[in-house]
Amino acid sequence: MIFGLDYIHSRNVVHRDIKPRNLFLKSPNKLKIGDFGMAEFFRDKDGKQIWISGAHGTLGFAAPEVFIRGLESKGPPLDVWSAGVVLVDLLTKNQLWRGARMGDVNFAKYYNKDYDGMTFDWRSLGGATSLVRKMLNVQSAYRITIDEILSDPWFVVDIADETIGKCEE
Repeated sequence: MIFGLDYIHSRNVVHRDIKPRNLFLKSPNKLKIGDFGMAEFFRDKDGKQIWISGAHGTLGFAAPEVFIRGLESKGPPLDVWSAGVVLVDLLTKNQLWRGARMGDVNFAKYYNKDYDGMTFDWRSLGGATSLVRKMLNVQSAYRITIDEILSDPWFVVDIADETIGKCEE
């Protein structure tokens, strides 16, 4: 998923609807990202930043800047947030919240850094906890980047190059 997002973002595209239902396992080592219906360019032809706006994405996976007034996004942080929620879902089979909005009790507690007050058990993530919290930084400007995820100790695994295929267009 992260390699796919890296490829998409290298094309100046933000997916805006990363969730398990849009990830397709084609073989044991090949995952494809689908459903680009909400995708947008985040840079124009001249490389100038395009601000992403509008409430798009699936409620449980969309970043807080999609729903909270006054928060803006430059694009890739939207997908990083969603990938963090997907990672939690895949590792624990539990959702953190129903939506990244203040009306959701678990999200409100997370937003206010009351992690122990949440119904989610952070210990269930094991060594991935630090990475997930960086991916789920509520301030998009401080959210971990794809490059930083790729070099995170939890993510870095000694795998032969042929195990992870190249991203296809």
